[in-house]
Amino acid sequence: MSRDDYDPDDPDAPQPMDLAADDAAEDDDETIACPGCGRRIHEQAALCPHCGEWILDDSTARRRGRGWFWPLAVGILIALILVYWSGLR
Repeated sequence: MSRDDYDPDDPDAPQPMDLAADDAAEDDDETIACPGCGRRIHEQAALCPHCGEWILDDSTARRRGRGWFWPLAVGILIALILVYWSGLR
């Protein structure tokens, strides 16, 4: 229903301010350029529907990449201590 279809005598009809909010909501769709093909896609898309390229957030990827460092470093340190300790006996 558009603003032109508004009937002031119909109590069930949407008010003009409701119709204006719907029009504004359609314009607020955020899009970004796909890194693969450059076409505009929704910013929340994980995969480009046009070329199939995965859309990755760099900050999220960096945080995930750092998650393994400290557990690995502690594991190597424990392994070195155990090897050294077993050689002393």
